[in-house]
Amino acid sequence: MNVLVLGGGGREHALVWRLRRSASVKEVHALPGNAGIAAEATCWAGAADDIPRVLQVCREGRINFVIAGPERPLIAGVADAVRDMGVPVYGPSKACAQLEGSKAFAKSVMHAAGVPTGHYRDFTEFEPAVAYISEEWRSGRHVVVKASGEAMGKGVIVPTNEDEAIEAARRALVDGEFGEAGRTIVVEEKFSGRELSVLAICSGTEYRVLPPARDYKKANDGDDGPNTGGMGAFSPVPDVTDAQVATCAETFIAPILREMERRGTPYVGTLYAGLMLSPFGTIALEYNVRFGDPETQAILPRLAGDFCDLLYRAATGADLPDVTVAEEGAVAVVVAASGYPGDYKKGIPVPQVHADDALLVFHAGTMLSDGQLLSSGGRVLNVVGIGPTLDAARERAYAAIDDRFNSEWHFRKDVALIS
Repeated sequence: MNVLVLGGGGREHALVWRLRRSASVKEVHALPGNAGIAAEATCWAGAADDIPRVLQVCREGRINFVIAGPERPLIAGVADAVRDMGVPVYGPSKACAQLEGSKAFAKSVMHAAGVPTGHYRDFTEFEPAVAYISEEWRSGRHVVVKASGEAMGKGVIVPTNEDEAIEAARRALVDGEFGEAGRTIVVEEKFSGRELSVLAICSGTEYRVLPPARDYKKANDGDDGPNTGGMGAFSPVPDVTDAQVATCAETFIAPILREMERRGTPYVGTLYAGLMLSPFGTIALEYNVRFGDPETQAILPRLAGDFCDLLYRAATGADLPDVTVAEEGAVAVVVAASGYPGDYKKGIPVPQVHADDALLVFHAGTMLSDGQLLSSGGRVLNVVGIGPTLDAARERAYAAIDDRFNSEWHFRKDVALIS
């Protein structure tokens, strides 16, 4: 079949790489893709959330199957439009995509489904938010402030005191720092612990869990600095057993599928549960409606079998095969332009990192100009080491990075450094 991948980041490059190794795939296309994807697929100009352009590419490329990468096209309703033209698509409907498009909506679904999560309230006005924050802090309950809308992974603020929490609310509701995404905020009970990403391939009623991963959201080593779209990930997660993953799926994936089906909007696509393993039990922090980035880059190298067939079966409601996972470890390190997630330069020459059997290189913000590879975004490369153990995979990834990237670049040095 001819498959179209929507998006142009590291996650989409990993998807293209994996699809090219699927026996059921004849051609792989991408909209818009990037310089790395262009070496493995036919790239089309345009934006992944430009629905008329997506439909045009489907017709002109004789596309048989569409896989949505990022959240924005899904929130915009691209899956509905593609399905309406008779092309199977792996990705949730616009109604289901609000699980990521609106944190307030997601919280209401969690409570209706009986999913363990923190107490919260949502606000559109500053003064009531301040009163609630102050009340919570005086009662000894710390809070997290989140832009309710989709903010590219940067709309979550974890304050260390009451003043910082109030300032976070001000930034969103008064200053408009997060734009439309911050017109509503969620003020949520804060938990501490270890985070875990659990992703499932969902067909509406049935699901298959992918191997777990742990990602790094903060910009700097030691989980310091501002939130980012993700600075690294690894899989497997040594402190999480297969039994725990199964329990997490039963507790955090299955109830959401039942609730969305009850609402008349069956969930088809990847459901990503962002969990916190706290001293008080495991709770849901958030849901995403797509493959994680950069978790996907650490998960897909560990999968065996025909990946496209798995996704196509989910998209068409067929029985889902079991997921086969290799025992080896994978460590993905994100190389970003210096200054990310704040101001950063574009057009920086990107050093070459050569892939081999134990090293994968997935492009994110890259472009070709007169034959030279240049940066075009904040997160630029994903360097993925593979090895019989996580330590071996980690060593492989960092050996490929350390000597090649100067002060114009930034990457965390503690990805998969497990104490």
